[in-house]
Amino acid sequence: MIINQLNPIYLILGFITVWIGVSALISLIGGWYRIAKQFPLTAGNVDIINSFSWQSLNLNRRCSYRSCVNIKIIDKGLIISTAFIFAVLHSPIFLAWDSMSDLEYKDSWLKRLTFCLGQDKIVIYGKAAKAIYQMICFKKTALTEV
Repeated sequence: MIINQLNPIYLILGFITVWIGVSALISLIGGWYRIAKQFPLTAGNVDIINSFSWQSLNLNRRCSYRSCVNIKIIDKGLIISTAFIFAVLHSPIFLAWDSMSDLEYKDSWLKRLTFCLGQDKIVIYGKAAKAIYQMICFKKTALTEV
């Protein structure tokens, strides 16, 4: 009976408010907000080598971003961003190749690349994981041949 008396605009505004709050909370709890401050994407021309939309990523085993992350491989590293609807407190992240440590790639039925950024642990799944790992191997090979 009370729901029938509510103006639909209040339901829409309430949903949007909850969505923004949850999105911001996930960013703060998982560490995205802190990582984005530490590794910001600066403006400039970037030559994209490969791009993967709607990928999955796990941050610090606390927050899973399932099929809502966009990953771009560029010559200098990775650009990671979320889909527009999750953008609140989720600024794009730029990770230079040398900022990643403790790399581990598993090519089982679920491809995944695990690496650390200081205290943070990131796991990237799927085709993007394999492409990133191949690029890192290529970069290491190129450096040892010079």
